[in-house]
Amino acid sequence: MISVCPCCSRMDYEKIEELFGEDKVEVGCLGQCEPIQNKCFGFIDEEFTVTDTEEEFITLAKKSLK
Repeated sequence: MISVCPCCSRMDYEKIEELFGEDKVEVGCLGQCEPIQNKCFGFIDEEFTVTDTEEEFITLAKKSLK
């Protein structure tokens, strides 16, 4: 499961839903209201994950969700 915030995660959540399927992506507040400066973040399999780019986050999610 991937969890991202539509406001704070700094990623295109619709793109992530298209890549992984809506059933594997949860969109909503993560309880991390202070965005991490210039980073993308979210949860991948319940592990808080921070990356420099959306592409890095997607790569980690693909590896984890195999």
